[in-house]
Amino acid sequence: MRAHGKMRRHRGFTLVELMVGLTIGLLTVLIITEVFAVSNIRNRQIAGSNDAQQVAAIASYQIGNILRQAGSNLLQSSNVWGCTLQVRKGGYTHPPAAFPDPFSLLSPVGLRVTPIVIRGADTTPGSRESDIVLAMGGSGGTSNIFSAEPDSGGGYEFVVENSNGVLPSDYLLIADTSTVLGEDCHLLQVSSSFTLAYTAGRLDNTPKSIPLEPGVGLGSLAAMTATMTETGLFNLGAVPKFYLLGVDPLKMTLTLYDLLQDRNNGTLGSAITLGENVFLLRVLYGVDSGAGGLVWHSPTETGWAFSDLQAGTIAATNSLQAIKALRFALVTRTTYPSSDLSPTTIKLFSSLGVADLEQTITLTGAERRYRYQVYENVVPLFNI
Repeated sequence: MRAHGKMRRHRGFTLVELMVGLTIGLLTVLIITEVFAVSNIRNRQIAGSNDAQQVAAIASYQIGNILRQAGSNLLQSSNVWGCTLQVRKGGYTHPPAAFPDPFSLLSPVGLRVTPIVIRGADTTPGSRESDIVLAMGGSGGTSNIFSAEPDSGGGYEFVVENSNGVLPSDYLLIADTSTVLGEDCHLLQVSSSFTLAYTAGRLDNTPKSIPLEPGVGLGSLAAMTATMTETGLFNLGAVPKFYLLGVDPLKMTLTLYDLLQDRNNGTLGSAITLGENVFLLRVLYGVDSGAGGLVWHSPTETGWAFSDLQAGTIAATNSLQAIKALRFALVTRTTYPSSDLSPTTIKLFSSLGVADLEQTITLTGAERRYRYQVYENVVPLFNI
């Protein structure tokens, strides 16, 4: 009897007990897995939203920085606005045969120097087209040298009264400063060998000529300025910003094209990416109302279209001079889809309370799987 009782005390689990234990274990694993999956999805959504906000903040800063420098060193009173831009530097020539996407809708031929112009997009609810911003400005050059003449020896030098303020590799805009509008103007660089002589930290005998870097297919400076009534040189500094800014709808990138090709890492004709997961960019003009306020205009309105402000006329110059600010709406998108759907529409500029300016973006079913961040900002233009 004792042996029998001892054997009973060492008996294992029954089949039912094992099945119950396994079931409880499986349920526990399933619950933990589900909690982990839900938590992972939620964390990814939060991270995606944070990424969209961060992209919006960084991209908005870059856009604002470019816009605030528009018009710098481009004096409207000297008839620089509206001249047709020609660039010769190294192996690059402007205008190129075509602009890369997303700027291919613009023709490079006949592009005029204007501080800020917007090529308005199709704003139908189903459109994914973004506005294209053309912004031009210098980088701190302050010398404006008038009545310059090409060196009589036929070299690439301009004779001036005083070259003070000009440094090696600065960009000089060569334009007709008379009352003639819409003529060609040329952007060339000061020779890197140009030097100013100093003695004991003080400037000696300022040179009376400025040597330029020969450009591709430029010809003589005399021929280039032959039709100019008054030749003026405008120092735009070492890194002027002549930019096209837009959004590639396929790559969803904020994209910049440098008309001078200084920011494209040596690949001529290319554009560069400033930010990813950018869905849309739309812009409005803030025009002086004459009463101390702003009136907002769409870049698709008659009189404010790209072709109107790029006409190179007195009317175009007067309109450009009245622009005091830009209001831009930037829409960014998360990298990964969400478990719930976004609203069917995105509203832009609705806070202005003007029905004609409000823009509605209707999202497709696939697009609603992502989350969107809308960032609107007003940038004052101090150089216009």
